[in-house]
Amino acid sequence: MSLLWQLKQDSIWIDADPLEQSVELDAAELRVLERLHSPIWIYDIQNSRMWWVNRAALPLWNAASQEELLHRDFSDTSEAVQTLLLSYLQQFEQGKTITESWTLYPQGGAVTLRCVCSGVRIDGGRLAMLVEGTTPIEQIQPDLVRSLAAVRQTRGLMSLFSMDGTPLLQNPAAIRCYGNLDTTHALDSLLAQSHPFLHRFVDRDVGQHMLTTVSAEQTCRLEAQVITLQGIRWHDIDAQLIHDPIAGETSILVNEKDITERKRAELAIRQREQQLELLFARSLDGFFFMMLDEPVQWDDSVDKDQALNYVFAHQRITEANHALLAQYGAEQEQLIGRTPGDFFACNLAYSKALWRQLFDRGQLHFYNQTQRLDGTPIWVEGNYTCLYDSQKRIMGHFGIQRDVTERQQAEEALKHSESRFRSIVSNLLGAVYRSRAEDNFSTVFFSETVEELTGYPVSLFMNDPSFTIFNITHPDDLAATEEIINQSLAAGQPYTLEFRIIRADGEVRWLFEKGQGAYDTAGNLVWIDGVLFDVTDRRQMEEALKTSEIRYRSLTENTADAIYLIDADFDLVYYNPAIETIFGRPREYFYINRPQSFLDCIHPDDVQNVTEAFFVAAHRHDLVEVNYRIIRPDGEIRYVRDALHVIRDEWGTIQSYQGIISDVTTLKQSEAALRQQAERESLIQAIAQNIRDSLDLHRILDTTVCEIRTFLQADRVVIYGYESASSVRILVEAATEDVPSMLHWQGQNSLFTDEAWINHYRQGQHQICSDIEQGGIPPEAVDLAEQYQIRAMLIVPIGQGENLWGLLVAHQCHNPRQWQPSDIELLQQIAVQTRIGIQQAELYQQVQKLNTNLEQEVQDRTVQLQQVLNFEALLKRITDRVRDSLDEHQIVQTAVSELVQGLSLSSCDTALFSDSEESLQIIHECTVELATFQGATLAFSEISDILPQLSRGECLQFCELFPRPYSPHWKRSSILASPIFDDQGVLGDLWLFRATNETFSELEIRLVQQVSNQCAIAIRQARLFQATQTQVEELERLNGLKDDFLSTVSHELRTPMSSIKLAIEMLELRLQPLGLLTAESSSTSRYFQVLKNECHREITLINDLLDLSRLAAGTEPLILTQIDLTHWISSLMEPFYERVVRQQQSLDLHLTEASLSITTDLSYLERVLTELLTNACKYTPLDGQIEVAVKPNQTGVQIRVSNSGVEISAVERDRIFEKFYRIPNNDPWKHGGTGLGLALVKKILEQLHGSIEVQSEPGWTHFLVQLPSL
Repeated sequence: MSLLWQLKQDSIWIDADPLEQSVELDAAELRVLERLHSPIWIYDIQNSRMWWVNRAALPLWNAASQEELLHRDFSDTSEAVQTLLLSYLQQFEQGKTITESWTLYPQGGAVTLRCVCSGVRIDGGRLAMLVEGTTPIEQIQPDLVRSLAAVRQTRGLMSLFSMDGTPLLQNPAAIRCYGNLDTTHALDSLLAQSHPFLHRFVDRDVGQHMLTTVSAEQTCRLEAQVITLQGIRWHDIDAQLIHDPIAGETSILVNEKDITERKRAELAIRQREQQLELLFARSLDGFFFMMLDEPVQWDDSVDKDQALNYVFAHQRITEANHALLAQYGAEQEQLIGRTPGDFFACNLAYSKALWRQLFDRGQLHFYNQTQRLDGTPIWVEGNYTCLYDSQKRIMGHFGIQRDVTERQQAEEALKHSESRFRSIVSNLLGAVYRSRAEDNFSTVFFSETVEELTGYPVSLFMNDPSFTIFNITHPDDLAATEEIINQSLAAGQPYTLEFRIIRADGEVRWLFEKGQGAYDTAGNLVWIDGVLFDVTDRRQMEEALKTSEIRYRSLTENTADAIYLIDADFDLVYYNPAIETIFGRPREYFYINRPQSFLDCIHPDDVQNVTEAFFVAAHRHDLVEVNYRIIRPDGEIRYVRDALHVIRDEWGTIQSYQGIISDVTTLKQSEAALRQQAERESLIQAIAQNIRDSLDLHRILDTTVCEIRTFLQADRVVIYGYESASSVRILVEAATEDVPSMLHWQGQNSLFTDEAWINHYRQGQHQICSDIEQGGIPPEAVDLAEQYQIRAMLIVPIGQGENLWGLLVAHQCHNPRQWQPSDIELLQQIAVQTRIGIQQAELYQQVQKLNTNLEQEVQDRTVQLQQVLNFEALLKRITDRVRDSLDEHQIVQTAVSELVQGLSLSSCDTALFSDSEESLQIIHECTVELATFQGATLAFSEISDILPQLSRGECLQFCELFPRPYSPHWKRSSILASPIFDDQGVLGDLWLFRATNETFSELEIRLVQQVSNQCAIAIRQARLFQATQTQVEELERLNGLKDDFLSTVSHELRTPMSSIKLAIEMLELRLQPLGLLTAESSSTSRYFQVLKNECHREITLINDLLDLSRLAAGTEPLILTQIDLTHWISSLMEPFYERVVRQQQSLDLHLTEASLSITTDLSYLERVLTELLTNACKYTPLDGQIEVAVKPNQTGVQIRVSNSGVEISAVERDRIFEKFYRIPNNDPWKHGGTGLGLALVKKILEQLHGSIEVQSEPGWTHFLVQLPSL
């Protein structure tokens, strides 16, 4: 059989209430569901069967009975429906509820229900679907009372009873109130009574009345007390009969509402009214009602002055308690009926103003002085409250007032007392407070010091009742603090405690608090008064003291020094363990016979010093130190230092002696070693000083041996000096009078001259001999030692390696001696100093010798220099002749003659080679002593022995041994032959003759070679005059330029050029009146202008060169000025506008900021920008553009100068900042220049710590200047 429902609307998924989540149903719950009017069924989705159904659902399923429906077959359910139902199970597992509309077809009709589906557990936990068919319930109706939704949603208590009182149904609220009356236990307890419904009432007659009324089919509603699980409660109960159309039964529906709180409130109100009546009669405050004869309107629509006049005449006291009568000293009849005019006749204006405030505000608090009926002044304080009728008119007012005369008097006294109190409190270091006990210890008073203690203002404590000192108490101390205070206050005792607070700035501080409670006569706590002190410093000191005590205890127990404590009677109190280490005795020893046991350990010679130290300490208040010796049990004597201090009480009475005993034996030994070391250092320093002060070697050595002998207490100290590897000699000696002298001993001794021993000393090693008789030295050395009574010796080398100079030797003559390491070290150090002195003396001697040699060399050099000058003059004369003449013969003849005269020759001649005839002919000759050979011809074969050297261009000196064939009067001579050659070969030679016993020096040879070269030049220039004329002129011009340039720079070029400029200016002044310079076409005017321009150009070049020199030297400081760059650069560019207009160019300035400040050297910056703008104007063609842009950047300011129509190649961009470099063919205006402008710009920018770079692109060139702000 298929399921007869289908989905008609979309499902609504909602989260389940915790009570509606899937749980397993029990029998009692199924009985409740059975009685409900709404159709309910449980469908087992997994087994496709109906698991349970109530009677109300049977008609919907066309079922005659529950058994028939439970056995109906639902297995033919479609796959889609089964899938949908399985998805429901997944939602039920998540605790969700599904609300949707289903359509069923009972009796062939269609019924649409709103179904609520939820999950329930059946058969041991299997999940099934519980479905309730219902409609939305807005209000519970009697005919829907058996709806499951009604039961779930009703908030009031709802119960259903049969006519005999059996409970049929309870909603959850009723079950929570009365328990589940449907359970067996509950039924047993109720059915045991005649009518269970009656037994819920405290008064059963009330229940019987309700049952009787309902039985008569009347609705009954009443308020009664009922017995619930929570005790006796007041309920508003509504009961009525209902009829079940399905079961055909009549039952009682009971709706209840708990009104216990309302009943309690009503009871409280009645009690409050009784209390107010009692308060009105018995209160110490005066209560009264002052009512108007007729109500008055009080708003802007009435004349309030007239209304007040009416009030003061017609408002009367209608009721007053005894306290008010007592305040005014009146009886009831004296006060009742009195008006405000009666009370305030003496001051109506003030009183009306007071009444106006009362009526405007509706209530008024006042504190005022009035008088009793007998005229006695009193102070009253109270509150007035207006009374209104239903039309908002004032009927009168109710007043409460109290006689505060005594309080006013007390306040006056309190003011004086408070002034004194505040003066005291303000001078306290702590913060005084008062807290109110009844308001959770809220602050009533805090002195101003609390702000300094806590960092929080006083106003915060005073104005905020919830903010107390507990709010800033450290969380770890809060519980203990509250417990101590509460316990003390409960016991009526004062309390003191210390705790931490957290200040407003987060700092943790320690406070000490002392306080006590103030109680009334009944013993109730009213106030808490106390004071707070900041004890952080003390706590920190205590903590530091504890730490210090721990450290002190650890120190005393573990220190290597002995610490003791002796009382005022010199009885030992304490010794630390170190006493055993120092004294070599157990601590118990010192406790046996004290203090004698301690004194017995002291050296007898030092006991008096120790006792005197104790006497001195007793009369002084500072530390007393005493050094003494102790004797250990093994007889060892140790040195100790005792630092003694007296401990006194506050009256200065000695309590004890405390001391620290330190073992200073090692220190004493170290001090002795240090003294000896100091003496050695002093000795070394004295010897070193002696070496520095003297350059006399013998004195240095003599002083050294004397000092060493005295210090070492040796019998003899000598210094050996090596004259050679095989011989030594004693140079100096220091010896006692009882030993023989070894001074000037010289000879060979294997200990000093043997190769092995010499190598030993050269390695810097010393030699020790403690006893000659024990051996260890060569026999030859033993013989020498016996000869001079030497028993022990110590030998230390002076110098090392190849620089071994000698030996420093100490002798002990009368007995053997064990040489100590310190003795060896001393001699080694002195040997080093001695070697330094020796080197110093030798260097001095060398310097002296060098000075002598230098003087001789200077004299020789002077002669040579004079000779050089003479040679240079000779060479210059020949060079001048070469330069001045093109006559080959005249030049060469001049050279020959000058050589004969300048070098004092016997003869000099030149011969020219003939390539065709392989011969040479003497062409020029100058002779003084020898016969002439001019015109003679020699074959190459005749000079074959020297021809190869001449052909190679080499000079040579030789002496003729045999006469020449062509020489009739031969004389032997020294000859210098020098070839005359150029790059094409040997042209001839130059022979110089001198006496046989004289040779030619290097200078003379070089001079002859230079003359030969000049002769070669003369010959070549004569022969190649026409071919080389242009080259010679160019070389002369370049050489002249170079000389002029160097000479001008070196010898103040500026001065002559300034004179020339001045002469030109004076000439212009003279020629201008004559009219010679007015005609531009005249030659005079042009020549003068050329002269003037070239003068200016040269001066500019000189200035640029000098500027470059100054910049390179870096000697001129920067003159820094702060300027507005945008305004300054605009002014700088003004002169250039006329020029660019004249050259049909454009000049633009681009500024990114209206004002740009920079600090720099103004003159340097002006020079840079003027040069760049001048260059831009020079190299920009017609109709070209020039742009200047200024913008700031991260490092300072960038200035860009750009011009169009010009491009600079990458190769030339790297060279344009070189001196004298100019881009060729790039000056359309032919202005020319010095070639130093950009080089000068770069140097200036480097001085300003800036930079410049050039960029080029098609049609444009950009110069980028980067300037820092100095």
